[in-house]
Amino acid sequence: MLAITVRDLLFRWRQFAIAIVGAALVFSVALSLTGMTAGFRAEAKSTTSSLGADRWVVPAGVGGPFTSTALLDEAVADQVRSLPGVRKAEPVLTFRTSVSKNGAPANVMVVGYRPGAIKGPKITKGRALQKSGEAVADSALHAGIGQQLVLGDQTVTVVGKTSGKTVLSGTPALYLDLADVQKGVLGGRPVASSVITVGVPQSVPEGLRAITNGQVETDLLRPLKQAEATIGNTRLLMWVVAGVIVGMVTYLAALDRMRDFAVLKAVGSPSRVLALSLCVEAVITSLLAGALAVVFSRLLRGIYSLPIVITGAAYLALPVVALVVGLLASLVALRRTLRVDPALAFGG
Repeated sequence: MLAITVRDLLFRWRQFAIAIVGAALVFSVALSLTGMTAGFRAEAKSTTSSLGADRWVVPAGVGGPFTSTALLDEAVADQVRSLPGVRKAEPVLTFRTSVSKNGAPANVMVVGYRPGAIKGPKITKGRALQKSGEAVADSALHAGIGQQLVLGDQTVTVVGKTSGKTVLSGTPALYLDLADVQKGVLGGRPVASSVITVGVPQSVPEGLRAITNGQVETDLLRPLKQAEATIGNTRLLMWVVAGVIVGMVTYLAALDRMRDFAVLKAVGSPSRVLALSLCVEAVITSLLAGALAVVFSRLLRGIYSLPIVITGAAYLALPVVALVVGLLASLVALRRTLRVDPALAFGG
């Protein structure tokens, strides 16, 4: 039976090739959507860890420093620095705003800190932030080394670039001197959105709370919950569409093979063997589509402006999903196969 199935696949190779390519495109979109969801988590983790903080001290009632506009006096850093368990404490000002790049506005997440006082982001090109008037930009901002950016009434020059430091589905981080952010966004007020610590404070002053990097990441992902749910529903729809494509081709193949099935039944082949033949065709089609989807997903990655991170787990899950899709798709033709009349083999 396996030999007959393979010969049928070869005989109808154009028909199955179209199904494989069509299903592969659908699988690749679903795989990219999975990578999009993983990208949200990866960017939150990468950006949160870029400053080397053990804890983030924020005003009480605030979810995290990147999603709230609550501010505190930067002098709070002196109080936090004296707390038991804290080896270093520095004020950080994070602000979602826009900068002027070549006269056009560009959305950024500004991260202001004192250069040299704490660990900055990993530099992929150029050098680290050293003084006022300089900036380190994520590659998603598409700002070259030496390019000038305008933040309020402050003009800064990009001296370094980093990668993967984005928030809220692709908004690039822009690292600046704390004083430049205070002047450019808040009129020079000596404030911060959080105090980051090296070491874990055993307690914090009243009106403040210390949160972990994990809590900051969770807070960064909170505004994206609805987007993640929508992506998940769309991904499910893609699996269904892939199943429809494979099922349609399998059903048409079954219709073409009705007389063959009748002959096989007439000579004693059990119905379960015939059904298995269709299942094998559908599964092979789905698995080949899944393998081709890996190639398509890599080629299509450049068309997305959002961060795409396709994990090894997603690649391992793809053949399993393809197998399930193939088996479910074969069901549409099984009923026709099981009910075929052996007398059809002797018809005109």
